[in-house]
Amino acid sequence: MRPARRYGCRCVRLRPVLAAVLTGAALAARVAGAGGLPAFEELRASQAPSDSVLLDRNGATLSEVELDPRGRRLGWVPLAELSPAVPAALLAAEDRRFLEHAGVDWQALAGAMWDNLRRAAEGRRLRGASTLSMQVAALLDPALRLRAGSRTLAQKWDQARAAQELERTWTKSQILEAYVNLATFRGGLRGVHEAAQGLFGRHPAELGAAESLVLGALLRGPDAAPEVVVRRACAVAASVAAAPRCAAIRDIAMPALSRPARLPPRRNDAPHLARLLLHGPGEQLTVTVDAATQRQLRDLVTAATDSAGAGALAAVLLDNASGDVLGWVGAADPDAADGVLRPRVVDGALDPLLAAVALELRLLTAASPLDLARVGGEETGAAGAPPAMRTASLRQALVEEAPELSGILGRVNGAAISAERLRLFGFDVAPPTQASPGPAFEPPAVTLVELANAYRALGGGGEWRALGLLRGTAATERRRALHAEAAFVAADMLVARMAGNDRPALHCGVERGGTDAVCAAFNERYTVAVAAGAGASGRASAEALARRVLHPMPELPPAMPARAPAGVTARMVGYDPPVEGTRREWFLAGTETLQAGLSETTRAVVVSPRIQYPADGEVLALPSIGGREAGRVVPRAGPEAGGTQWRLDGAVVSSAQRRGFAATPGRHRLELLGSSGEVLDAVRFEVVLP
Repeated sequence: MRPARRYGCRCVRLRPVLAAVLTGAALAARVAGAGGLPAFEELRASQAPSDSVLLDRNGATLSEVELDPRGRRLGWVPLAELSPAVPAALLAAEDRRFLEHAGVDWQALAGAMWDNLRRAAEGRRLRGASTLSMQVAALLDPALRLRAGSRTLAQKWDQARAAQELERTWTKSQILEAYVNLATFRGGLRGVHEAAQGLFGRHPAELGAAESLVLGALLRGPDAAPEVVVRRACAVAASVAAAPRCAAIRDIAMPALSRPARLPPRRNDAPHLARLLLHGPGEQLTVTVDAATQRQLRDLVTAATDSAGAGALAAVLLDNASGDVLGWVGAADPDAADGVLRPRVVDGALDPLLAAVALELRLLTAASPLDLARVGGEETGAAGAPPAMRTASLRQALVEEAPELSGILGRVNGAAISAERLRLFGFDVAPPTQASPGPAFEPPAVTLVELANAYRALGGGGEWRALGLLRGTAATERRRALHAEAAFVAADMLVARMAGNDRPALHCGVERGGTDAVCAAFNERYTVAVAAGAGASGRASAEALARRVLHPMPELPPAMPARAPAGVTARMVGYDPPVEGTRREWFLAGTETLQAGLSETTRAVVVSPRIQYPADGEVLALPSIGGREAGRVVPRAGPEAGGTQWRLDGAVVSSAQRRGFAATPGRHRLELLGSSGEVLDAVRFEVVLP
């Protein structure tokens, strides 16, 4: 029995020895060409990253979305974008004669064959002699992969044939590039892109020699113990020029290998926009959004949402000059519904646009008096008593955001015209069902992005243009939604309600049947639309957020141009009875005396400033100044009006001279000039020496 056992033991130990010898001999005799491998370009095109990426206007990553059910994969890295240390370390670890052989390294194969005789006799694991080309062939064809404990002659033969075919059809650079993108590293990370990010948190272009040597050592045992990997890396370093010391390799390797390998978290600064635009794995789109502005807007929305009493907020920010969307935050919660695209019927939100239409049609002026309660139908009186009325100008009604104003403007313009003009502002408004102008106008449901673009047109002189959202494919559609003169006056009415240097034009409304407040605001550079919930506190939050968004933007100019367009004139206006104070008001030329309004008790009266001092024909006894025969006159005019000037004897004198102007003895003509140079009043007076 003993000899039998010894004989059986010897037989078992001889089998791997014979297999090793036969493998080397057979490969030397039978390697031949094989086909069926993909072209390099075909392979590279098939290795698109699984993340769909949204890029900002400058190419920075805004959001990454996983749309591939097979799991996350990072993108292919060209050889030219790798750190030079990476291919040097991988070749030193796996295939030092890669540039010399044609797919099979016969010298290494012979050495492996004799080495395996020893290993087999000692019962140790056999050493392979696979080149990078053979490994790439196996990575491309699962049938060529050598499974542990089953390194058969046929498998090695097929792998070698495929490697030689690969060398005939691919360049060495292509084979090496494929290898660094397909090889498996620790934790199932595939390719050097995933390995560099998952182990070291760096891009492959940023890897140093120590990190590259660690990656090379992982190829033979991706999940080996950290100490084993360090020993292998140090051994490989001995054959690499200018390699770091083993201590430096250990310092890099141990922290990276002692924690789970993880790919970096995806950036998600614009989740709602990404969900809207990205639809397939590996898709990449560049949008007009600016990454820094988007993060700033997101942080403002998040802070406002987290503040006491504020409900969910949403905001969209536009660039006035280009029409580009610069920021889009559907909600502070990335998984919540997109508040930018939610349609809302917002009472009052369209009032500035309808008011501008009434101005353009010369149906109203900014000074037109309105009986708000009566026309709006608001029952504010006691039971059985008529509704209480209050009279206010169109300007004041917009400043107060009077709830009755929407009904007034709909009746003044007519339902058909209101619908037609709002369509020019980009809203989807159905025409009224009756041809008569009598039916009340019903505002349409609007989204924040539609509202922002309409207000941008109002602040941009009345020209509407389609939004730009995808970089390089900005829409060119544009049209005149409003005359520039009417747009200027309407925008000025919105600016007047705000204080401070920024002075954005701002208007708010409340969602019908809901709790959301919606505000839109603009200055010369930007337009923002904001929605906020939680009732009354939401109204305050929406307005505060709209102002806060516009305030920190760089190089903030004044909200409105300093000079009115041609066709707009300024006049002093008062009321009889005086429901509002006398003020300077803008009018479309020719409407200064328009008394149109919806008040039965109040009239708007254009008041021309008059010279109050000196009186016409007055003789002034003035002392001489500095020994000269001259005196100083300090004129007065009322009611006070901005933009006026004084002209004495045909020469304009500055209205800023509080000390008045010098007047020599004799007769003089003094004129008060309006902002357009017209003569508002004139007197003649005489100066005498006492």
